Amino acid sequence: MGIARQVIQYERKEEHFLRRLGGALLIHWDSVPTDVQELLIQQAAEMLDPIWVFECEPKIRDFIATHSGDAAVFHEPRIYGPLQATHYNQFRKES
Repeated sequence: MGIARQVIQYERKEEHFLRRLGGALLIHWDSVPTDVQELLIQQAAEMLDPIWVFECEPKIRDFIATHSGDAAVFHEPRIYGPLQATHYNQFRKES
């Protein structure tokens, strides 16, 4: 069974959920079975996206190798405004 080109319908204000889900998946990537990893990589390469990427699959594999599992380290986010700064400072106090 081949991988179908698909698009996920969401509003721009919901895009952060995709980033959060993607980040969570990368953190736990090493615990995902190899066959599921392969399926996810192939599906990600076939997703329809406004940003077209030439030879997407190898770039996705490189990204995963760089950012998954033990390589997924905490980086302080850029602070864009007072709301984000307040949320970030609260997070740092709880950590």
